Amino acid sequence: MESTMKDLRGGATVLDPKSSACGGVEDVYGEDCATEDQLITPWTFSVASGYSLLRDPQHNKGLAFTEKERDAHYLRSLLPPTVISQQLQEKKLMKNIREYQIPLQKYMALMDLQ
Repeated sequence: MESTMKDLRGGATVLDPKSSACGGVEDVYGEDCATEDQLITPWTFSVASGYSLLRDPQHNKGLAFTEKERDAHYLRSLLPPTVISQQLQEKKLMKNIREYQIPLQKYMALMDLQ
């Protein structure tokens, strides 16, 4: 029993020099030895694209996506082929809301913005 305790207190020895903390057994992708010069791609970061991007109100720009952005985010067939700036979209929407005579219609139009 006492000899087993002495072995445990002695610490672990590294049998293979490649299996250290920096490098791993086979550090194929370089995750273990990343430096400030060599950054690792974060696997948890995801960019919304396609239908999920259009359903996200924080990132959806409506028709203001440029042709390049539409290709990058796979929106080509999900949006009409027209590009309209966000300022122009805002002006059109405000004009439509101001034309409503009944306050309930204005309220419903404003609630649709959320």
